[in-house]
Amino acid sequence: MENNENILNEMTRMKDLIKFDYVINEQRRLDIKIKKGKVRELGKGKPSKTDVVSFDSYVAKTPQDQWDAYLKNDSTMVSLMQGSSKKFWLKLKQDTIHKGYAVAALEEFNATYEENKWESVIVGDKTTVDQIPIEGKVKKVAGVPLKFPGNLEPNSKFFVDNYFQLTDVFVQSVKEDIIDPIVKQMELLTPKEGEPKAFIDSMSVKSSCSTLPNGPSPDKKTYSFEDLSRLRNQTATNYVIDELRKIGVYIPETFKPQQNWMGTNSKLPGTSGPSWNSNWPENIKVQKRPEYEQYKYLDMELMVGFNDNKEPNPIPKEDDFIDVTSDMYNIKFLKPGRHITYQLPKIIMRIVGTKKRKPNWKSKMLICPILK
Repeated sequence: MENNENILNEMTRMKDLIKFDYVINEQRRLDIKIKKGKVRELGKGKPSKTDVVSFDSYVAKTPQDQWDAYLKNDSTMVSLMQGSSKKFWLKLKQDTIHKGYAVAALEEFNATYEENKWESVIVGDKTTVDQIPIEGKVKKVAGVPLKFPGNLEPNSKFFVDNYFQLTDVFVQSVKEDIIDPIVKQMELLTPKEGEPKAFIDSMSVKSSCSTLPNGPSPDKKTYSFEDLSRLRNQTATNYVIDELRKIGVYIPETFKPQQNWMGTNSKLPGTSGPSWNSNWPENIKVQKRPEYEQYKYLDMELMVGFNDNKEPNPIPKEDDFIDVTSDMYNIKFLKPGRHITYQLPKIIMRIVGTKKRKPNWKSKMLICPILK
């Protein structure tokens, strides 16, 4: 009884937004009353189709003895938070008085995430929430995919035979397909002071040898298929990254490209294509060599972000979020506006469009790593 009186005293101190109800023979539950604000309309793209969202109260449906276990399954919600919100969320989960509010908020998130696909969750206490930057307003910039090679085939003579030394064909192709288009676009950009004009978001590099037997290389070694493919992959990757840095493209120290040099033959790592028959007569080997050469390749894909002193995507409107509020904490689920349009760099898109080989990746909006 003494414990119950202490709880009732604590309830009196709070502002009627949070109250505990005791139900005979049932688990105690937490009712969180939300300040009733204006009705929020979430547009579906047409004026005649809107979802009206209005909340009078949230109820923590999970039994109190299961709260801690329930709050451990918050990874999806936490992944949408930034640093300050994560700190407040952790503080809220450890707040013995208001922990039920955290449970109710997580329940609301889980119930609405599939439909709304929230992109940001903002958490703050009532003393600082007004100073917390809204994550949904983080500046996003245009991300454009680039394909290498663009006009040549992946099995072009990019390396010295049996070796990983780059050829002039590779160097010129990198200049035409990657460096020149980026430079032309950067010349048009005027980002804020301290921000890069361009940055690398991601990079994929795939390579393979054919099954044609490797011969002695210029350094007098005969490399295995896997070693030769790996060395070619790494040499090409390093060259492109170095050239990008030379023209001022920002690349974080922690950046790691996706690299695959194993080819498609699991039983003969580093190769692709049909097996070579060493017992063929010499005239047959000469005849078949071009057929097998096509299975060696070097293939790159890059996602480049271009940063300008303009906002390419509008700030999400007020009707594109849900507030979950108590007297001590505030949690907001935010999604992007329904009518967002992206303006991608025109020159890059035109140049990429003229290439023989099209990128597999799609253009998208990015957050510059230096602004995260």
